[in-house]
Amino acid sequence: MFSNCPWNGGIKGLFKSGHFSWACDDCIESNRAIEAKFEDQTYCDYSPYLAYFDKEMECEKCGENFIFEKEEQQYWYEVLKFWVQSFPKNCKKCREILKQEKDLNNKLSKILKNLNKNNPGELIEISQLYFEMNKFEKGKYYATFRKAMQKKRKIKNRAYEKPEDTYLLINIIRNFLHICL
Repeated sequence: MFSNCPWNGGIKGLFKSGHFSWACDDCIESNRAIEAKFEDQTYCDYSPYLAYFDKEMECEKCGENFIFEKEEQQYWYEVLKFWVQSFPKNCKKCREILKQEKDLNNKLSKILKNLNKNNPGELIEISQLYFEMNKFEKGKYYATFRKAMQKKRKIKNRAYEKPEDTYLLINIIRNFLHICL
């Protein structure tokens, strides 16, 4: 089926491929390694892990070294079913920051997609999301837009609250139109 799959050659194929990852009994007993379940991993062109060791890596985002822990590897490959040749590019802290940015962006997209400009609550939420994303100009824009909508609503509501002002306004407009016509 897959001609380049190391399993095609059985155990000998795994050793020849150079991707064979295993641990001796001492490493497993001393907790330097965790025994892996290769049948729970997703692989084909790369050999499955038979053991997991802590790996030191460099974060692409912040440049700091971090440890890709053996427990996390087991979770990645056996629970989440990531391909065995995959690995994290960023440390946990940077991955969490990227996840938060993505979550904020998704939340913002949902609100903007169904935006009701007459709803000041949505405008406040949009403004806050932009501020959290460090996009201050857009945050200020939506905060200003919300304030303008509130002023417009106050003027409109004032006309309903004080009928005498409404009648006065109507009479002014009628007189203006009568003079112009």
